[in-house]
Amino acid sequence: MQDADYLRQNQKALAEPRAAIPFKDIQAPFDVFPFEFGLAYASGLELATRPAFQTYYATSRRMTEHNANFLASKKVPKSVLFSMIAVDNRYPALEDPQTLRAYRRFYQVGRQTPDQLLLTRRTTPLRESQSCQPTFELGFGQTLTLPPLQDGSALWARIAVESTWLGRLAGFLLGPPALGLSVVAPNWQRDFRFLREAGESGFLLSPALVSTPAAARFLSGAATVPEDHITSIKLPALISSFPRFDNTFDVTLCTLAWAPP
Repeated sequence: MQDADYLRQNQKALAEPRAAIPFKDIQAPFDVFPFEFGLAYASGLELATRPAFQTYYATSRRMTEHNANFLASKKVPKSVLFSMIAVDNRYPALEDPQTLRAYRRFYQVGRQTPDQLLLTRRTTPLRESQSCQPTFELGFGQTLTLPPLQDGSALWARIAVESTWLGRLAGFLLGPPALGLSVVAPNWQRDFRFLREAGESGFLLSPALVSTPAAARFLSGAATVPEDHITSIKLPALISSFPRFDNTFDVTLCTLAWAPP
């Protein structure tokens, strides 16, 4: 009787997250992006999750590249329940950036609701090309105007901010300071949190993946709307009694494009 009661409680606990999955007849194996892993368990499907399966900690080069390599292998999810959510007001594409790039190549948008997408594995991945500009230096508080993008392409950025020796010492004693990223689009402007490690590794800067519908346009290769295109960015100066970072930092911009094989 006790076992039967535990089973009823278990089924009741699974019913609510299972009902939150809007798509039926999902092809397994299955994964969930960015971090609602309870939905994956509740689905009852065979799982094939990314090695670093929570996006908010897959911000280092090692973790996000490990995820991307997994998505390029053979033992991968056939379906991904996808939504665009970022924690701590981070620029969303800084979380697991290589996975977002891999999704564009290996998956397509099957079905969608306003809040969630069902990505399905492509039979043959798209060909990806990359063209990078020479690395240049930018200062804190300086505005960087971004080049325009053709529909279906994206701008990949690497921003390497170096700590001073005083900054490293202060970071060891007090923790790292929060850096900002000010982003300007044709119809909006917003301040985000910038993650140094992910920024140095590289991330999708434009189009802006600040919502699930915007991510759907990017992942499907559809024509973007004006608010998706970032026109300029800057890293605001950090207010501190001593220099925590070098006055300038390196920026590399690359244009990514995808085409059928």
